[in-house]
Amino acid sequence: MNFSDIEFHDDSDPAAPRERQAEGLGDTTLTFRYAFLPVESEPHEEDGSVHAHPALFSLVAGVSIPTGAPERPEVMGTTSNPVANSTLQTGTGTFDPLLGVSYAQLWGPFTTFGNVAVRIPGGENRFDYKTGLAGQVNVGGVVPLLEEFSAVPKITYAWQDADELDGDDAFGSGGHWIYVVPGFVLKLSESTDFQAAVEVPVWRNLRTEQLDTQARVTLGINYRF
Repeated sequence: MNFSDIEFHDDSDPAAPRERQAEGLGDTTLTFRYAFLPVESEPHEEDGSVHAHPALFSLVAGVSIPTGAPERPEVMGTTSNPVANSTLQTGTGTFDPLLGVSYAQLWGPFTTFGNVAVRIPGGENRFDYKTGLAGQVNVGGVVPLLEEFSAVPKITYAWQDADELDGDDAFGSGGHWIYVVPGFVLKLSESTDFQAAVEVPVWRNLRTEQLDTQARVTLGINYRF
């Protein structure tokens, strides 16, 4: 689920006065993870204080399920409230495959992690709109604060190719972003965690002028088999 406060953003005119609101249930991401240790070894102590455990790597595959609703695209400038590009709509309207790799390592009570993921467009939705190929790189850590509660700060670099409408590049889509993402994880049981985070853009290089988000809240449930 995501809730976004969206503003019109033009790299040449950051103060362009146009805003819109969007909120609702987004697409549902279903992923499967295969984890492995590249080298079997015992944890070792560094500098007499911190125990560095072997790094854990994972292969990830899944699909984005279109539980969110796409919007009918309109040409920028023909309406005072234009439809947002695919990164700001609640759903793409298509089943989109996901692939990725991730890393995690325990250092005493703390964990560092990183991952790379790619979302592959699943074709055109019912409005003849196709979401652009997109990817993310995340690096961060897990910092225990209470027995069942941890802070999860991270930095995200994201990119997306231009969307397509009727086979042509769609105006107001595509670009590169860097986000600062404060978050937390709450352990509900031995197998279930609740996660929440706020994605705040601190840098962006947009392909064209477009609607872009000031912040996005993401919520999730992790279940381990």
